Amino acid sequence: MLEGLEYEKGQTTNGWAGLPKPTSEDDMLAIPFTSGTTSKPKGCVYTHRGAYLAAVANIVESGLSYHKGRCKYLWTLPM
Repeated sequence: MLEGLEYEKGQTTNGWAGLPKPTSEDDMLAIPFTSGTTSKPKGCVYTHRGAYLAAVANIVESGLSYHKGRCKYLWTLPM
C-alpha cells in the first residue's frame, strides 16, 4: 500500500481531489461486466443511489444490530 502512495506522489495528477464528484444520486458509480461464459460479456450501470440502497438493504435483511450483539464483522466480497 505504501508503494502505491509513493507512486501517486510522483505523478502529476491531483489524486483524490482530481476525481469527478457526483452531481446526482443517479450518476454512474461503476459498470460491472459479466465474464461472458454463456454469450458475449454484458454490463450494467451501478448508480450511487443503487449501491447505497443495496448496502442498507443487506444490513436490514441480515438483521445486523450492533446494540443487540449480533454484529461483529461485515464481510464484503468482490462479485
